[in-house]
Amino acid sequence: MTGQIARMRFTLDALQQICGQPDRPLSDCPTCRAIPDGARWYQEDDTVKVDTIPPEAQRLVAFIVLDGTNLEWIARCPDCGRLYWMTDEYEYSSNSPSTTDRTVTRVDNAEALLRRMKGIRQYKDIVRDGNVWRAQKKGVWAADRRDSVADVLKRFATTEPQPLPSPAEPPRAATVTIGDSTIPDVLYDLANVLPTFEGVDLESQLQTYDGFLDILAPTVRAGICALFRTAAQATTISATRARLNAAADAVERGDRAALP
Repeated sequence: MTGQIARMRFTLDALQQICGQPDRPLSDCPTCRAIPDGARWYQEDDTVKVDTIPPEAQRLVAFIVLDGTNLEWIARCPDCGRLYWMTDEYEYSSNSPSTTDRTVTRVDNAEALLRRMKGIRQYKDIVRDGNVWRAQKKGVWAADRRDSVADVLKRFATTEPQPLPSPAEPPRAATVTIGDSTIPDVLYDLANVLPTFEGVDLESQLQTYDGFLDILAPTVRAGICALFRTAAQATTISATRARLNAAADAVERGDRAALP
């Protein structure tokens, strides 16, 4: 790690100052809206038993590491700043399956984070070194502190966000017939320009999608939702991003994309 080192006494106020607040609603964040409140990956020997951690979780970056452990740390969304409590535990057994258990849990605020950190009293200072904060426990050797930071950074969380995974493209069709289960090319072409529209012009484009949804098979709705969400990620207009995400949610529920 590089960069200047800053040090503060470990208090709730200091933690609140460091953590801040997300800069947008959950539904407007392309990373966080894909991550459930709690997700888990659990493996026994070579068999994965639970796998609910989405690919978007790979974008979370290491934010706060805890002295003396590489099993728990705090990650942050690189897009909106939301916090996540991360765990990664491996248990070897010669008599039963060895297990790996990883969890990703969204944390709403500094108070909730402090509860997971098991209170203020065991920590002395919180120190910033480069992009990472270290919560320093009382009575932990400096070498153990460095080891816990290094282990966290090379394991589940990183200090550089990974690119968002590209959604699988639904099947497309050059022509349209009633009941088709493939999305026509014209809707793909329109999706490429959706990020440039806003207001009534955007609603007009969404009405075009509704016209096709009326005649296509219900199975295309998932693909249409994916087109809207991809367009939402691409736009620089915040109102358009929110509207496209809302349209995707509506189509997913079986409703119309455009406003009545």
